Amino acid sequence: PAPLRSRSAAAHSHPAQVDVSGRSPARSPFCTTVGGSNVRDAKVGASNHGARVDLFAPGDRVLVAWNLDKGLNISNNEKKYDTGSSIAAPFVRPEYRSS
Repeated sequence: PAPLRSRSAAAHSHPAQVDVSGRSPARSPFCTTVGGSNVRDAKVGASNHGARVDLFAPGDRVLVAWNLDKGLNISNNEKKYDTGSSIAAPFVRPEYRSS
């Protein structure tokens, strides 16, 4: 059977975004690395970059569920707009590759 590739956000680094080519898990051939893009298909500032970023997905001002108190109050129906590759990665499904 073909191996299942994992999916990883390209992440972001402070103070400046970096090339993820030499960083784990992006450097793994078994990882699909996802960067965040905006409505103009440009990389968002909150996303790293580099040759190991396999693709970009919506990652700018995406409406997400948010629990402001960070507790277990699941009845808290808060929402917010968030930006970054961590928001973009769930839009991409892991894939099977023969090599």
